[in-house]
Amino acid sequence: MSSQRELAGDENRLAAPVPAYGEKNSVDCVFVCVNPNSEHLAETLLFIERTASRFADRKNSFVLKNKDSYGDDPFTQSLYEIYENASITFNVSLEIYRNDFESYVRGEIDIEKFISEADRKLSAYLNE
Repeated sequence: MSSQRELAGDENRLAAPVPAYGEKNSVDCVFVCVNPNSEHLAETLLFIERTASRFADRKNSFVLKNKDSYGDDPFTQSLYEIYENASITFNVSLEIYRNDFESYVRGEIDIEKFISEADRKLSAYLNE
């Protein structure tokens, strides 16, 4: 995160993980999906290549495993240790069901409608 990168090098701070349920910390992963039939496939792949290169060249990116690409200050090292002991989690986006769930809680739709809409949206999310 940009706020973490801004604090890198701060000798007066340490990072602490959010309490975890297991032995590992949980981290989110942002990934890019590319449609191989896209009209702009070459440009898209070039964009991804350049983005990956920027991460590889940037100190304290917090996306690379190589410890040499991070500063040796206490904050950066404590943050590296948090990420180093983490598992990537993939969660279904709240956007899939939040609005319908809130409508159900407010009594605007019944449970059958909520389940039907959640199933429909989840199917679209997983199969697109």
